[in-house]
Amino acid sequence: MLGMAGGGGLSACELAYVLDQDPLTGDTYVASPPQPTNGSQLFWYPGYAGFDPLAGSPGHPYTGQNTSNGVDYGPAPNGGAGFYKNLSGHELPNAPHITATITADYTIPLPNNWLATLHTDLYYQSEAWTRVFNTPGYDKLKAYSNINLAAIFSNDDAGWKIMAYVKNVLDRDSITGAFLNSDDTGLTTNVFLTEPRLYGLRVTKDFSGGPWWTGANPNHTGPYPLTVEIMGQAQRQDAPYTTMIAQAMADLPAGLDTSQSAQNRDLDWGDGRSVKLTYRPDGSPWSASGSYRYGRTNTDTARLHIEQYDKGHICGFYPNGPVGSFCDPNSPKYNQYVSNYEHTSWSEAAARNREEHTVVDFNVGRDVGLGFGLSHSELGAGLRFAEFKSSTDMTAHAVAGWDIPPGWAKYYVGIGNAGYSSDLHTRRDFKGFGPTLSWAAAKSLLGAADAGHLDVDWSITGGVLFGKQKTSFDGEEQIIYRHGTASVYGSYLSQVGPATILPVPNGRSKSVSVPVVDLSLGLSYEVQRVKVSTGYRWERYFNVLDAGYAERKDYDRTLDGPYFKIAIGFGG
Repeated sequence: MLGMAGGGGLSACELAYVLDQDPLTGDTYVASPPQPTNGSQLFWYPGYAGFDPLAGSPGHPYTGQNTSNGVDYGPAPNGGAGFYKNLSGHELPNAPHITATITADYTIPLPNNWLATLHTDLYYQSEAWTRVFNTPGYDKLKAYSNINLAAIFSNDDAGWKIMAYVKNVLDRDSITGAFLNSDDTGLTTNVFLTEPRLYGLRVTKDFSGGPWWTGANPNHTGPYPLTVEIMGQAQRQDAPYTTMIAQAMADLPAGLDTSQSAQNRDLDWGDGRSVKLTYRPDGSPWSASGSYRYGRTNTDTARLHIEQYDKGHICGFYPNGPVGSFCDPNSPKYNQYVSNYEHTSWSEAAARNREEHTVVDFNVGRDVGLGFGLSHSELGAGLRFAEFKSSTDMTAHAVAGWDIPPGWAKYYVGIGNAGYSSDLHTRRDFKGFGPTLSWAAAKSLLGAADAGHLDVDWSITGGVLFGKQKTSFDGEEQIIYRHGTASVYGSYLSQVGPATILPVPNGRSKSVSVPVVDLSLGLSYEVQRVKVSTGYRWERYFNVLDAGYAERKDYDRTLDGPYFKIAIGFGG
């Protein structure tokens, strides 16, 4: 399409194929239209042959319009209605040859009419096409698979169902569909992806006339067979690391480098959340539990900007004068052919840190009587899996090193500076598991077991995790030197020299042992099946991440903050 006849109004395509007008003149087609003299046309092309939107349509054959340079300005093929394409033998979009779903369930009977069902489903889809055109390398949709897991606790008599689930267990980003946008959006492609790995807990109650609590027994004492606990935590995270060294900034004048001060800022307050399931057979001092926790924190550094001013002068040469005669400060005409200048050297940088952690615990505990008036005391042993992810992204830019030496050619003098650029990214990761020992206890402050009681609770957990640290680096640093020539008459010719590319460190990994200490202290109020708790939790993972930059260096990660928990007992 040639363009529009003037600013605003209808588009060129609308003029041509809706109103049947020449899109440049905005009027009925005329071969080789004359250039308008009223100034109404914003754009005009010399030798424009005109554009006939109706050419090629039935009853209006196109004979061709050629300019003197041989360029054919004929209409769009098929009268602008699009292209014909043979689609015979093509496969329909979103129609894979094979789709398969495998579902497995295993049900375990529990006391008091409860059932526990372990569920998994696996889905597979073979290759398919996203469009009927079947264009190789563009319309092809790759094969993909997905795995979901769930644990379902149900009691049909009481109408309760509790489901803890994990969707997309392998956390794969698979493309499930795509479509091409129109040309007015740049022919971009929208794609549909599988959801990222998702953890959830769903509790439902069917009010069908049964008792509110399953197997309701007003005389029940002691723990309930099944307990579901949900916790939320306002969380701080201490996450030190070795700042990334921007080599490109090493040559900056003192006080101008902002790349270091932009890093290692305090993280914002984040959030943590967890779910825990505990099973305890009626009358037994033993219990088994599983819990999942996830938390993350971020920080953004406002862009830091520093400026420095350089002052000096540029000296020129008078025509036919002796070389350098007026660049000499002792020359009587020195000031006559010297122009003062003031240039700004500047530097700016910004950094973003992100911390994530996932902790999964499996624990077997036993109530023990330790005396001292404790209402509850449990010793436990278990396994803990933990994953820590840490990332830092830093960008820095600077212009400095203004260099204005005396020139040695008539009328000109050399001018130069250097541009510095750093774009650095670090990814740190630890995955490991290992044994833990724990003690959880409570001491009653007020109330009674049957009417509700206020307790002080605490827990102590220690262990060691065996796993692997991985640290990777990405990005680019470069220095570009610029040089120009300026004359006494003010002209300036810029020349950009070759870029100096600086390398980033290589990635590394190592197997490590990580000691763990996990402490909590709080208050709880428990009445019958419901227990509400609040308090403070602190835990540290020693030397868990290799957070060095140029060389390896281990750092701790500390998580702490207030929490709120609610636990509900079922059965009994």
